[in-house]
Amino acid sequence: PSHIQCKYRYFYKFISKIYIFFRFMNIFRLNKSSFRYVLEQIRPKLKCNMRKSAITPTIKLATSLRFFAQGSYQLSVGNDFNLSLAQPTVSKIISEVLDAMNTTICNNWIEMSEDETIECKRFFYERTGFPGIIGCVDGTHIKMIGPCKSSQHLYYNRKGFFSINAMIANSNNGCKTNNALSY
Repeated sequence: PSHIQCKYRYFYKFISKIYIFFRFMNIFRLNKSSFRYVLEQIRPKLKCNMRKSAITPTIKLATSLRFFAQGSYQLSVGNDFNLSLAQPTVSKIISEVLDAMNTTICNNWIEMSEDETIECKRFFYERTGFPGIIGCVDGTHIKMIGPCKSSQHLYYNRKGFFSINAMIANSNNGCKTNNALSY
């Protein structure tokens, strides 16, 4: 009967949307609205090339986020079927996107005086030998019982359980400088 086919079609479309949402989140670790927000913030700082084969700002951000999310080699990010970029190109893109984020988004969300920045860089360099470090960030998923049906999708993480995402940032003196709990 046609009403059963209609129900199946609706169910298939619903499942497809959920799959696409979680696939996007799994690949880039951001939802689409956050991706668009970051893109609009950094777009003016990204280099524009007028060539027909130029890499768009969207691809540049996607490449960088994929690298950050994967935490792997640039070659495998470039070989991803969605991006198809050479490793040297991926390296240049990541550098460009990080510079753009540093001058736009970071200035809006991270507040440190020049003296604090210099002191942090000195401390971390003496302790670890890494230059230019101003702080540390770490995060984890805190398991929780599934919330009500209407908001379950907000708390279901990529690892397959309900959780709250906890993040903490520390400065050079070990004092907590920022923390966040979110879904």
